Amino acid sequence: MTEEEIKSLLDNNIDDALNHIEVNVEPDRTRAMDYYLRKEYGNEVNGKSKIVTGEVAESIDGALPQLLKVFTQATDVVEFSPQGDGDAAVAEDVTSYVNHIFNNDNSGAILMHNWFWDALVKKVGIISARWDDS
Repeated sequence: MTEEEIKSLLDNNIDDALNHIEVNVEPDRTRAMDYYLRKEYGNEVNGKSKIVTGEVAESIDGALPQLLKVFTQATDVVEFSPQGDGDAAVAEDVTSYVNHIFNNDNSGAILMHNWFWDALVKKVGIISARWDDS
């Protein structure tokens, strides 16, 4: 394949992926958010009850604490294991440092809460990690 053919193939695949999200995923995300916010369903009839239930919000808000408990109950969110003789002290130091960075410098519990909430409501929860040299 030529470089142009590869670029064209990648462009087509990216377009297909974006189209899939817009057509198949976004309507479900919008509907889930509407349910979470207890908006009207859209099938209301004049003169009839317009009650809106909150099962979606109650389920998500009930599941979040349980998910967070699993990931934040331990003192260490991540633990590094020694790989060889003499690595125990280094593994312990790295474990302490990474947990400090995650929990103190980056509000780890809040990051996880928002990540899980996005996953439950919007079908995909994404967080990114990067190194900042400053």
